[in-house]
Amino acid sequence: IVHFVYERNAQFEQKPILPSTYSLAFVTHGEGKLHTNGTEYDLTSGDIFVILAANSYYIENANCLEYIYITFVGSRAAALIDRIDSPRTKPVYHGYDSIRPLWENAFGAVTEANLDLICEGILLYTFSHLCLKKDEMHPDEKMNGILQVKRYVDGHFTDSTLNLSFLSQRFSFHPKYLSAAFK
Repeated sequence: IVHFVYERNAQFEQKPILPSTYSLAFVTHGEGKLHTNGTEYDLTSGDIFVILAANSYYIENANCLEYIYITFVGSRAAALIDRIDSPRTKPVYHGYDSIRPLWENAFGAVTEANLDLICEGILLYTFSHLCLKKDEMHPDEKMNGILQVKRYVDGHFTDSTLNLSFLSQRFSFHPKYLSAAFK
């Protein structure tokens, strides 16, 4: 573990950074954009994003963006990253608001003596959630995901980009499943 930081009200330079570590981050509040590999990705509350070592990136604070991140290195780092769904092409994972308390409580409880244990626990727990396939979820978990989609729609119904395709990609549901669930 290299860093465990709660980034609040940051003013970011829109200049690419080339990290030598991996980062796993949880967006706690607000909105922003992650720019990496020539693509920009929306960030909003409840999102998890991954920064790969030696991949340039920068973060844009669009609306009071706040997030907690852990930077890490080591022999297991690359193996953990390889277990999740394509972080090189899909570095942002939407709809993980259910694990917000874990991240926020851990940040409040961390001390110099337990930093490595808390951070490793958060990393492993979060990676285990990222490894889950939506189609293998228990029906109650799927319904929780649908409720997250509904809350998003309720909060963004005036957004002109809101459509089935966008929601399917954002929440990692197949469009037919999402359509049937709302029907």
